[in-house]
Amino acid sequence: MLITQRSLTHCLLLLFFLGSTLYFFACKKDNTSGGKPTITLVRLLAKNDTVQNVKMQVTLDSFIVNDVYNRVVAFDSTVLSGHFFTTYALIGNNLQSTSSITVNGRPIYFNPTYVTNQVIIFSITDTLVPTGSNVSNQLVVTTKNGSASFNFNLLQLPPSITSFSPLSASTGDTVTIVGTRLNGATNVKFGTTPATIVGTPTANKIKVLVPPNVSQANIFVSTPGGIGISPQTYGFAFKILVYDDSLHSAFKDNSYNSTEVYNSTTHVYRGTNAIDVTFTAQYGALQIEPSGAPLSISGAGISSIEFKAYGDPNTVKSGNQLQVYFNGNYMAQAQVNLLPGWNVYVIPISSVDPTLTKITNVAIQAGGSVLIPSSVWIDDIAFL
Repeated sequence: MLITQRSLTHCLLLLFFLGSTLYFFACKKDNTSGGKPTITLVRLLAKNDTVQNVKMQVTLDSFIVNDVYNRVVAFDSTVLSGHFFTTYALIGNNLQSTSSITVNGRPIYFNPTYVTNQVIIFSITDTLVPTGSNVSNQLVVTTKNGSASFNFNLLQLPPSITSFSPLSASTGDTVTIVGTRLNGATNVKFGTTPATIVGTPTANKIKVLVPPNVSQANIFVSTPGGIGISPQTYGFAFKILVYDDSLHSAFKDNSYNSTEVYNSTTHVYRGTNAIDVTFTAQYGALQIEPSGAPLSISGAGISSIEFKAYGDPNTVKSGNQLQVYFNGNYMAQAQVNLLPGWNVYVIPISSVDPTLTKITNVAIQAGGSVLIPSSVWIDDIAFL
């Protein structure tokens, strides 16, 4: 085939034209994300809200109809601070080639499918992203052409309380609260009563002084992230405490046909310890008595005894009972059913013996059907 100089020139011109066109469109496509990224704002995805109970009067010649309804209105969803597990839209320019987003220096996940040149959809699900007063409060977007930062205050998650000690104390004593995200605590309350914070709270610990007039209450810790509530109550309402993690100094053990471990951690209702009572013979009992003079019922203003007992699911059977009596008088007793797991008992003293005026001892005894040997765990003994 004969190729003339003229046809060769036409071919070269055609190739030049096609190459120029491809280059033009390639450059045009790159220009959509070719500059340095910028961030204009961060907003919530939803941009509608409602105004409730809008009253509209409609006149129909001789009478007026009042129509009350909810009206959807636009609102400004721009945010300067954010929450975990909330979805946001980042608005800016030159974002198409975004390779990473960090909040306070920690990378967060985003789906490239939801990235355009002007918008990135993201949410913060990594609870290890740092928060608090010692962080940068910066959201940084990095693309192939540079980075852009934006002031973004990520609010910490609500605090969580896992434990506190001691379980009860006197007014002005120090209670140590243990948990997570406790840093930045603004106040601590025992029920509705404010407590004084001692020192500077850390992420895992707060020390407070017990406020006055608190006998039993949950502990509440407030931080910028929300409010944490203790899973158990501080103290418990009682007139005279017998056992709470340890035997009170005003009482002593005088048990029989049983062995006791007063600092057992196997099964604990509240706090760190309970009494492991192993009945070694029929009708064995945990028996506790005042260390000094007998306890006057009227003088102490008491009317009931409360205790918690844990029945071992491996040994407790239907019909098993515990028997409670005072002053060695086993003929006058209250019988309570012992069930697997924790049981809470409140027994009026008068229901056991209405003639009683003082207490020299109290016994929690194995009923006749209780397996021997077997154990129960006793916690939080008090006179109410």
